[in-house]
Amino acid sequence: MTLLTGSGAMDEAECRYHDDLGRLDEFDKIKPQTLWAALPFARNPSEYDWDFARGLDVAIVTFGQPETDVSLLYLAGLVLAAGAAHVVVRLAARVEILRRDDGGAVWRMH
Repeated sequence: MTLLTGSGAMDEAECRYHDDLGRLDEFDKIKPQTLWAALPFARNPSEYDWDFARGLDVAIVTFGQPETDVSLLYLAGLVLAAGAAHVVVRLAARVEILRRDDGGAVWRMH
């Protein structure tokens, strides 16, 4: 699943939404090629429910001006705490991969 962030996240979400509308089947159900969600720029990610990411691998992708590294890591932690299997996030100087083991400990790789 892709989680769109940054100042251009909502524009990218709108483009993806319209692309998905182009893939309607005969029962008028949207058939997206990928799962995605968007976080509005400069919003507190703790105001949102991230449970939909449970069990999924999540890539946090920035469009436009990025959030701060601290904000991106905070978001990654919230998504992981909600049950995501892995979270990948690109920071200014590195890529972080986070996962939680069976004991609840968070592992970070970069």
